[in-house]
Amino acid sequence: MTILDNGPGDANPALGQILVNNALPGTYTITETVAPLGYAIDADPTRVVSVTLADLNPVIGVQGVNDVASRTSPTFTTV
Repeated sequence: MTILDNGPGDANPALGQILVNNALPGTYTITETVAPLGYAIDADPTRVVSVTLADLNPVIGVQGVNDVASRTSPTFTTV
């Protein structure tokens, strides 16, 4: 599945943030393929996130923050 910021599948209208509704519990691989304007893609743009019943809204990263290796530059949230 490919989701573009503010494109089909993105339920968050804020620039640089993506919200995926109705994600089922499981493990997902997320790859940033295009950086937001003014930013560069991380040297390792792929992250793995687990969605659990206890945490249906995991945040994977915060735009503009030099995140730890388990996160990526834009914010991806699953619901």
